[in-house]
Amino acid sequence: MAAVDKVRGELKELLKQGGMADHASTAAAAQNVTLARYAHYAEKKEVYPQVYPPPDAGDGKDVFKKADEAGEGVMTRKEVSKFIGRNISTIKARLQEGFESFNSQFSIEDLRDITEAEFCGIWTEEAKKRVDSTDKKSSVFPTSSAPKASKNAVSYEEIVPQEADFKFSLGHQEMSRVMTQLEVIFKSQPCEWLPVEAMGNLLSQELCYEDVAEFEDALGGEFSEFVKGLPNAELSTNERGTAVLKLKEDKPGPPRKMTLKVTDRSHLWHVLMQAPDARIIIAELEFEFQPMGERKIDTIYNHIASAIWNLGKYVKDAGLDKDTEGKILDTIMLLNKALDVEHPFTVIVEDPTSRSIWQPSTGVVVEEVAVPAQAA
Repeated sequence: MAAVDKVRGELKELLKQGGMADHASTAAAAQNVTLARYAHYAEKKEVYPQVYPPPDAGDGKDVFKKADEAGEGVMTRKEVSKFIGRNISTIKARLQEGFESFNSQFSIEDLRDITEAEFCGIWTEEAKKRVDSTDKKSSVFPTSSAPKASKNAVSYEEIVPQEADFKFSLGHQEMSRVMTQLEVIFKSQPCEWLPVEAMGNLLSQELCYEDVAEFEDALGGEFSEFVKGLPNAELSTNERGTAVLKLKEDKPGPPRKMTLKVTDRSHLWHVLMQAPDARIIIAELEFEFQPMGERKIDTIYNHIASAIWNLGKYVKDAGLDKDTEGKILDTIMLLNKALDVEHPFTVIVEDPTSRSIWQPSTGVVVEEVAVPAQAA
């Protein structure tokens, strides 16, 4: 129990009153708690704690003071909206069921002022919508088989291996926001090539960061290095020596299968652009990521982490029978182990229109797939 309490304490410290943790650090600390709980279950065959409570909502004063960088005791609702966008995971964790209603009261178009008292009044009312943790599903462990002890929990600094080609640790949602906005900007411009520095500036504004420095802090590195790792981006230098960027044209081709053998954690930072009609399979787990109907660009790590989150939410909300719940939770456990690469596994991309791209392509085996003959 001491090991679980230790990492729970570290997570609570990140989310305590008076502090606002960034998404990546919070996600890493939360994963450490999950790993410690699995290890405890494997050793003691008991779930601890029986109920895993969310952080306290608090009165919202610490949130307001953090957002009010000028310390004037008043700011615009636009400023609040931008702050929520940068700290969405932490605020959502504290308000729980009250977050959506809270967030709906602020907009980047709303220039009305709001005082600390008004903000805290809204916060307190929305916090009342939280459902008591004892009413929520408490166990996140398989009921059909006990999990084996996991590896020691890792710190945030250790999440991205030093040997990885793509050394950025954006969460799935933020990666999606960056890529969506990048494509929106290119579609709105008449030029094929755009300056990298200007793109970084524009993205930081559109994504509601205070400046490029804060945007690159969220990226975990320089924007110019970030775009080098994107599978659908092409970099060059114009006649004035300025670094420029363009997005590759989405051209369909013949069906193919692409295979990557994941043997160490650096492979999890290969970036895959999954085409709208492409299917991803982890062969050893018999697990499939179905076509999304739209392009999805993310690291293998985030593809898997996103699946874990979605399955966990489904188990929590769906009211499943014990047998079905146990099978899904077993899958969640195996996917968590895949993030540690306890054993090598194979990622297969079935790409019927050749529009999926790996970056880097090192280690990826590409095979053409025969088109079935049409019936006479």
